[in-house]
Parts: sequence; C-alpha cells; structure tokens
Amino acid sequence: RFDLETLELLERYNLGADGLPHRFGGVAATSDGTVYVLDRALPFIFRKAADGDRLEPFVAIPKLVGLTDLAVTPDNSRLFVADAVMGILVIDPVAGHSAMLQGPDNLNLFGIYGIEYADGSLVVTQSGIRPQRIMRFLLDAAGAGVQSVVPMAVALEGFDTPGAGTVRGENLYFFANHGTRSEE
Repeated sequence: RFDLETLELLERYNLGADGLPHRFGGVAATSDGTVYVLDRALPFIFRKAADGDRLEPFVAIPKLVGLTDLAVTPDNSRLFVADAVMGILVIDPVAGHSAMLQGPDNLNLFGIYGIEYADGSLVVTQSGIRPQRIMRFLLDAAGAGVQSVVPMAVALEGFDTPGAGTVRGENLYFFANHGTRSEE
C-alpha cells in the first residue's frame, strides 16, 4: 500500500511461503478498499479485505487457460476476470456465483489483455486479435451481459500490442505499445 501523494510505501502484504509458483498480474480495488490480485500462474485470485492485513486465497479458476487482467465494480457486486482465450468470467463476490459474460451472438471476447470497469461498462483492450482495438461493452442492469458494443480505438498506427489501461473520470489512459515491433 502506497501513499499516493508521496509514493511512500506504507504497508506490504506478502503471501505466506507455500512452495507454489506465483505470477501476479492485474490488481483491482473497490471503493471500500477491498483489493483483488490475479495470479496468472495457478490460475487463482487473491483478496485482501478492506480491514484485512494479508492477501488470502479467494477463488481458483482452473477452467480458464489464459488469465490476463481483472476489474471490479466499486460496490464489489461484480468481479470481471479476462481470459485471452475463454472470454470474461463474471463473479459475484458476495453470493459466490460465477458465469461467463453473455452478449450478442457476434460479440468477440477473444484476445482481451486489459479490462477496466467504468460506469456500467467494461473497457477492454483486445490486443490478441486483429485488428487490435479498444472496445466499450455496455453491461445490462444485472452486470452479467453485454447490451451493446462501442469501438473506441481500432487499428491505430501506434498500436503494437496495446496493453492495460485505466479510466479516470472521462479519460482512458492505456499503453498503446508494449509489443514486439523493433525500431527500423
């Protein structure tokens, strides 16, 4: 945990030694301070409760094969887990239920490498497909299905495996180039 004004390290939350390989990826936080951390190696999600003092196992997701990122609603009612191959898993952290995100028949959920929740929508970076793009998925009232899809940026000249991003206010900040192209 950092002080965002000074960037001073305030606290550290380590996992206990378990002898397992861990490769931490995305981090998502709710408005009350609950934090979720994606472990791409196991595949697993850890959680630190708002009043907790350590990361604890939350859920194993053995059916997903290419975990890339996660996002959570501010009220902790939905956790969205992106998998580059399988799509997006929607988890209700309170009820403990999960299901794959549903949508129109032509909805393409492949190649997602970044996911962010913002105002009833998911903003996803699809850099594992062609054309590479950033899309906005407007969610239904239950937060479990896609009602409409809006392209935000598609096949931009600067795209070389666009990566994770974050929404702040009305703006989206993302890495357009974390890919493999070399300078010519």
